[in-house]
This record gives sequence, structure tokens and C-alpha cells, in this order.
Amino acid sequence: MTGVKRSMMSAAGNAGAATYVEDVFSTYLYVGNGTSQTITNGIDLDGEGGLVWTKRRDGATSHWLSDTEQGSGEFLVSDTNAAATTYAQYITAFNDAGYDLGSGSTTNGSLLDYVGWTFRKAPGFFDVVTYTGDGATGREIPHNLGSAPGVVIGKNLDAVGNWYVYHKDQTTGYVTYLDLSNAEGSIAAYGTQTADNIVIGSDAAYINNNTTNYVAYLFADDDQSFGAGGDESIINCGSYTGNGSDDGPEIDLGWEPQYVIIKNATAGGNDWLVMDIMRGIISGGEDSYLNANAYSSENTRDYISLSPTGFKVIVGARTDVNTSGNTYIYIAIRRPMKVPESGTEVYTATSPVSASTVTDVGLDPDWVWITDPGSASDYDTYARLMGPWHLSTADSATEVISGTVWDNKDSFYQTLTGGTPLGQSFKRAAEFFDVVCYEGTGSAHTEAHNLTVVPELMIVKSREPYDATGWSHAVYYGDNTDYLELDTTIATTDDIAVWNDTSPTATVFTVGTEDMVNKSGTSYIACLFATLDGVSKVGTYTADATLTTIDCGFTTGARFILIKRTDSTGDWYQYDYTQGIVAGNDPYMRPNVAATQVTGTDYIDPDNSGFQITAAGSSTINVSGGTYIYLAIA
Repeated sequence: MTGVKRSMMSAAGNAGAATYVEDVFSTYLYVGNGTSQTITNGIDLDGEGGLVWTKRRDGATSHWLSDTEQGSGEFLVSDTNAAATTYAQYITAFNDAGYDLGSGSTTNGSLLDYVGWTFRKAPGFFDVVTYTGDGATGREIPHNLGSAPGVVIGKNLDAVGNWYVYHKDQTTGYVTYLDLSNAEGSIAAYGTQTADNIVIGSDAAYINNNTTNYVAYLFADDDQSFGAGGDESIINCGSYTGNGSDDGPEIDLGWEPQYVIIKNATAGGNDWLVMDIMRGIISGGEDSYLNANAYSSENTRDYISLSPTGFKVIVGARTDVNTSGNTYIYIAIRRPMKVPESGTEVYTATSPVSASTVTDVGLDPDWVWITDPGSASDYDTYARLMGPWHLSTADSATEVISGTVWDNKDSFYQTLTGGTPLGQSFKRAAEFFDVVCYEGTGSAHTEAHNLTVVPELMIVKSREPYDATGWSHAVYYGDNTDYLELDTTIATTDDIAVWNDTSPTATVFTVGTEDMVNKSGTSYIACLFATLDGVSKVGTYTADATLTTIDCGFTTGARFILIKRTDSTGDWYQYDYTQGIVAGNDPYMRPNVAATQVTGTDYIDPDNSGFQITAAGSSTINVSGGTYIYLAIA
């Protein structure tokens, strides 16, 4: 596998005057090629300015930081106190959708793995300021953040000197050091910051020496000026107090983060931890992390888990994240928030290949449904939040690890023995699809989600074993009194204990006391779908055994279709565009059965508005008088 991989970013571009987190931040994973390549992450650095922070993941190398104020050939290193240095072949240019790499091995070594974090200048999010010191205490240096910064990271450009970090939740008159593992120190380098100026404190010599040049990176805190309504936050600079317990502190941000950096401010000997969802923050598994102050390769440890409203520390008595009574400072950045405009932004199917590898799927999947159509193999599901663990929709078994994994947590591949794997890839996006991991309590309760609209189809599955077989996939399809099972053929079943006879809302869904969805101490995963005009449709129909058009509101037809009869028993039927949705025979899979693909039948036909069910399906998906649910994606 070579070349650039995709990032958590979709193509940049504001909807009107609105600005989204996708427009200003990117975590981009790529493989170096040793010559040159362009990183296209959708961030306008040429026009707006910002910072690129690059680190090799699979080797012990420094963190390299380059900003538009100094220029593409100028670099600082976060894990040393060295002055700025010129390297012409590391980043060669900033452009309107990313940046260009040269042949330097630090940022583009052949076949080496890298991560690049990009922070674009934007009021309410991030700014870069350079200045020349004058030695004065209380000096005010103008910035364009538009609000008082929650974090300021300052560095001497001309000579050796520590990185000084102001965080609003540190002890007054103290700083931490980005290049060190030390605790906060009593150096009044910064005063009280304002919405207009960086304010230098009484120890001005550290960041305001006369005639010395400096850079400052400014991070906003909870400035609610983003999103379609211009009233949402995308960054939070906060703190928490450790409790020393495996049931660690839970941090409420109001949204799910995609990037978190944490530092123990109280005790020395603790590194800066940098984590993001592209490299992997796993619910109930090992999180990938890098240390901003350390010349080391990427490592893994189970530090935190994400929730739709923030993150939770899940390891006890570790000084780097959860010593009882210690203060921890953090910066958290929100996950992508744009509403997709087309189905191709959020869904794709990878055609079967002869090799055992599926890569470059064209988007960053959060959930993948994969099988081998040519053999009686399971229909396995993988979620980014679950890491290498997977479930099978063909049975009720709990999650297992196999040879199928996330490759660098970006492109998806499997090491299936023989066969030709087919993958259905889905990306989380507002109003279309969300994935939530949660813990059962045994009592009816609500779980938060980020779908931002009412879910119309939900699939909930236990991840951990309670008995030898586990529990079925519970399916909600719009009726809060009933449920279906994705791994069986059962008809709709009435049970108050599943959804507690409570309909989901645009922010939460409810689970009852049924073990299938809420056994105390058991981990679960939930996949939520909704109808989005022109992108997806969750609907129902009553069959009459004749050719019938199912109007989904599309203009170029459905590329993915999932159908299940609800009033009687029956299989689940799944079609996709790679296998054929045509005016003729259409191969289909049955996700509830470990079976080969069925060919030679013509149960559906294409239609620009959605799809058609044919008279030939009168015994399956078009039984006269039968009622059905479906999920279609354009």
C-alpha cells in the first residue's frame, strides 16, 4: 500500500457563512513515498493560515511543527527546546486544500507511516502570532482569536528555550512545558489573557526578551460560533481531577471529540498524551497515543473511551491520566459535524478483489459490513470505535478478534483465507448515521447520540459474553413497542423491556431492562440511521405482488438496499450497486445467514427515485399484503 490516505476531513467549503470543524482541523494519516506528495485534507492554509504538526508513527523521530507565519521551510520541534530550523524538503508549500511534502525523510520517508494534524486559523478556534520581544512586563500582543484563549503555547524562535504553555485551568502564575514531562512551574510568563491580546506576565524574560523573535499558538475555549447556526463549540480547553479509580472522571464537552491531548499538571514525570480517532481511540480497547514531548514511536494503552458528549478516563491510579487528587489539563476538538449532501460522501461498497486486501475505499469508514459473497462465511461488522474486534450479523455471538483489522485506522482490509471479500463502508455524519458504544446498567435509561435527528432504524448488539451464545442484534424500526432481530428471521415482536416503549429523540435513545440491550456491566454498540433528503431513506411499504416503485426521493437511484418483512418471518435481503441493481437478475446477500450470495433472481429493479420491487419477489420481498421495512442509500 502506497501513497496518501484519506483523513477525517471531507472536502472543505463553508455552507454560506457557516464554519465547521471540518473546515479548520484535520487528522491525516499517510504513507511516505520518499519523493514528494500533496496532502489534500480540505484545509485552506494558503488563504487562511495555520499550523501543520507532523509525526512519524512507526519510528522514534521528533514532532515537526511548521506554520504559515514563519513559512513552509521553517520548523520547530515540540520534543526539544531547539531554536527554529530551516528544512526546505519537509513541507514545501501550503495550499488552499492542504500542503505539499518534499523528499525529507522526517515527513515523507518511503513506506513509513505518518500523522499530520492541521490547525487552521479561525476566530473561535486557533490563531498563530509572531512577535519580537521588548522585555516589558505586561506587554499586550494583538491576536485574532476573537475570544480569550484557553491555551497559549509560546516558543523562542532564535535560540534554545523551553516551550511555555499557558492553560486557563493551571495554577495562576504557573506554566507547563510542551517539551518536558515536568509538572507545572511557577513562572509568571503569561498574565490574564483577553479576547484581543496575549498578555505577558511579570516573568517577561522567558517569552519577551528584548529583540528576540517568538511564536505563539493560541487555542480558543468553548467559543460557540460554529455550525449551521453559528452557535456550536468545536474546541474545549479544560481540566479534570483524577480519582485513582478504574471508573475514572467523565468529562462533559457537550459533543464527542476526535482529538484529545492530556497532561498531568500536578506531578512531574508525566508525558503529554496525544490521541485521535483516526489512529484509534478504542472503546474497551487499546488507544493509540504519541507523546508531544518525546522522541518515540506510537504506542498503545487503554486510557480513555469516547461518548457522544465527551470522554471518560477508564484506567485507575496511573499518574499520566488519573492519580487521585492530581489536576489534568486537556485540549479536545470535536468530531466532524457537517450534514452530507450526497450518498457518495458517506457510503461506498468495495467490489470483491482477488487478493486478501481491500484498501482506498474512498472515504473514512466508521462502520464496515464485510463478507465473502462466494462462500458460506459470516457477515462481519467492524466499527472504528471497536478497533480490531468484530461481530457477525449471522449469529448472536459476542465480539472476537480475527485477521481482519483497520489498516492504520483508515483504509480497511482483511486477511481472509481465500475468497473475494466485499465491504460495505459507512461514515458517521449528522442526520445520516451514528455509532454509539455504551455500558449496560440493567435499569431502563437513555443513551446520548450525535445523529442530531430522530433515529428511524437502530441496530443494538452486545459486545461481551454473558453466556455461551450472547444475545441477538435488536433492531428498532420506528415502533417503540416492537423489535426485530438482525441475525434471525423473526417477525416483529412486542416487548416493553427492549425500548421501554419510549421513542428515541434527536439527542437520546432509550433502552429497557432486556439483557439484549441493557445487561448490567455489559458493553454494547448501537448503529443509528435516519432519512436524509437525497442521501438516505428509512421507510416501509405494503406489498401487492406486482411491480411497485419505492420512491426514496433520490435522483439517481439507490446504491444500497436492505429489506425485511415485519408482519411475518423472513430473511433480511441486502443489495448493492457493485453486485448489481439492474433491470435483470440482481445478486443479493442475507445478512442473517452465513451463506453464499444468491444469484439468478430478479426481485428488484433500478429506479431514479429509489428502486422497484418486482412481481418475481412475490414469495420473498413482495408477498401480497406483507409489510416491510427498508433502508436505502443513494
